[in-house]
Amino acid sequence: MRRWMRCRVGGRLLAGLLVTVLLLAFAPTASAAATLTANPTVVTVSFGNPKGKTTLTWNSGGAESVQVFVRIDDGPFAPTGLAGAGDYANIEFGKTYLFRLFAANGQPLASSPVAIVTVKRAKIKLDFGCLAQCIEAVDVEPHGTYADVHVETNEPATFVVQASTATPNADGSCKTTELAGTLWKPTQSTTFDGQLVDLDAGTTHCLTVTAKDAAGNESKAHRTFKTHRRFATVTIGKIFVNNDSDPDSSGEILFDIHVHTIEDNKAVPETSLASGQSVSPNKQYTVADAPTAVKVTVRGVDDDGPFDTWEVAKAEAVLDVVGPGGPDEVFPAPKPFEKTSSPLDGSDLKFKVSGTFSVTYAP
Repeated sequence: MRRWMRCRVGGRLLAGLLVTVLLLAFAPTASAAATLTANPTVVTVSFGNPKGKTTLTWNSGGAESVQVFVRIDDGPFAPTGLAGAGDYANIEFGKTYLFRLFAANGQPLASSPVAIVTVKRAKIKLDFGCLAQCIEAVDVEPHGTYADVHVETNEPATFVVQASTATPNADGSCKTTELAGTLWKPTQSTTFDGQLVDLDAGTTHCLTVTAKDAAGNESKAHRTFKTHRRFATVTIGKIFVNNDSDPDSSGEILFDIHVHTIEDNKAVPETSLASGQSVSPNKQYTVADAPTAVKVTVRGVDDDGPFDTWEVAKAEAVLDVVGPGGPDEVFPAPKPFEKTSSPLDGSDLKFKVSGTFSVTYAP
């Protein structure tokens, strides 16, 4: 009885083992490291070329042989016939392609990666050149006395760029009068970069870009921009007295300082100063929206006695604050100036003014 039971149990174990072996022999082989990619995954086809292709690359992750099958839309999987990496060149518009790895026994790999490829039509581009608007971008970067201009077109063209200080027309277009600068590029290109120089600071300009294609068609674009304001800073550093105009004692001298429209009367209050002596006010004045030249006037007044014995002299300097212009428009360091006074009404008072000035630009 026991022997019969042992045989029965042993037979069941052997039968189960055989079933397991058979299942393993015919089951798809799992490969966690298997890879499959398609490039591109979105194929573009044109009306003249209705078919496209994608490049398939795969790896089974082991030594076993695999092949790539494809399913088109909801159809069945079928072999692609590709061996190793290759191009699948039957991509048609309106269909979806699903690729998957299959083992040599015709079964899909367990955990097999898939690659999906879709198809789209190429956009039809009607090329009217610059007969239609071919200017896509106009960028202006203003500075104080110059402006950088960048233009992009979707058609090779020649370029003319003009800046006018005249008020724009009601429709935003620019007038062709009061031109402040012109740039020209006679060779065809889809980009233009240039620099308008010698512009007036703090001034609104109207910019016209004209692009002309090979057929002679023109497109125009208009922009307005304002150059940065000029700021001139003047420092009165020292006043040296050459002649105090008082033969018996020191002069009692006061100084008025005027810079452009800034009036600083009695900037240096009445001070006892003898010939050869100096005073250092170190006073600073900033002129906003400065013109190209700034006038600096220092007026000295000496009271020589108890009666009407005034001695008056004036030192006047006109400072060129434009600078070199262009990218070097800002002075790298304050520039010195010096001016000796001239007498007024036969005065004997004489002095020399020295100082510095600098220029900056800001919106």
